[in-house]
Amino acid sequence: MRRRMSAALHPARRAERGMDEYWDLDAFTGLAEAPVVMGADVGDGAWDNDVAPFLALAEAHAAKGGLVTASASLANPYSRGGVKSRGVDCDALLGDSNAHDRWEITKTRIGNTLQLLEDRDVLVLWRPLHEVNGDWFWWSTASPEQYEALWRDLFTTLVEERELDNLLWVYAPNMANSDAVRTVDLYYPGADVVDVTGLDYYGDDPAGLAEVGLDTLRALGHPVAATELGPAFWEDTGAYDARRWDVLPSLGVSYALAWSSWGDKRMSILDMPNGDALLDTPGLTTLEDWP
Repeated sequence: MRRRMSAALHPARRAERGMDEYWDLDAFTGLAEAPVVMGADVGDGAWDNDVAPFLALAEAHAAKGGLVTASASLANPYSRGGVKSRGVDCDALLGDSNAHDRWEITKTRIGNTLQLLEDRDVLVLWRPLHEVNGDWFWWSTASPEQYEALWRDLFTTLVEERELDNLLWVYAPNMANSDAVRTVDLYYPGADVVDVTGLDYYGDDPAGLAEVGLDTLRALGHPVAATELGPAFWEDTGAYDARRWDVLPSLGVSYALAWSSWGDKRMSILDMPNGDALLDTPGLTTLEDWP
C-alpha cells in the first residue's frame, strides 16, 4: 500500500427492475480519470446472476494495473434468511449441524468466485463479514469470540485449504457514531489474519473519520482505508458534492471506496456533482498515475 490515497469506485449498480443489471460494464464512463480501485459485492445476489461480466471487468481493470476490492452480502446459513436475517446460532455454523453444512456450501461458492479471480491474476482486497459492530447483518449477532472463529474458519478454507494467494484480508467495521454501534476494534480477529483495516462511513463530514474509529483502527498497525463511503441522507444524494471527500488524502487512508448508485439513490462519484474535481484532488492517485 502506498501512502498516497488511491481513488475507488463501486461499479455494481442495482437496477430498479431487479438484478439483471447487477454488473455495470460502463461504470467508469463519464469520468475524466479512472480510479485505481474498483469494487463489487460477490455475495448471494451476485451468485444468482452471471458473474462473467464482473470477472471480465475485474480482469481488464487489473490488467491496467488497477486493484479490486470485494465484499460479500451473505445469506444467513442458519436461518436460510437474507443477509439481515438475525436469527443465528454462530456456534452451530462451526459444529455438527445442518447449518454447518450450509456454511460449508457458502464458503465453497465464495471460494469458487475468488478462484476465478485468481485464475485471471486479479488481486482482491477481500472484505468479508463487514460492519460487524452494527446491528443489521446476521454476523453482527456473534460475540467477539464467535466472530473471530467465523473469520478464521473462512480464512482456513480459502487460504490454507484452497490455497488462494490473491487475497488481502480487510477488516472493516462500521463507523462508531452512536450508542447502537460498538467500538470498531471489538471484533478484530487478529494480526495474522488481517492485512488492511478500514471503516465504512456514511455521513456528511468525512473529516470526522478519525473520531468515529479510523484512528482506533490505525493503532492496530495495518494500512487503513475508507472501505465504504456514502452520504448520510440518501434521499438527497443527488445534491451531495463529491468534493466533500477531498479531505481524505490528509487523513492518511490508503484508498477510499465510493458505494454504488441504485434505483434513485445517486451515491457513486459518477452521479454526484464534481466527481471529476474530486479525482483531481492533490494527494489522490488515479489509475493514470498509478505504478
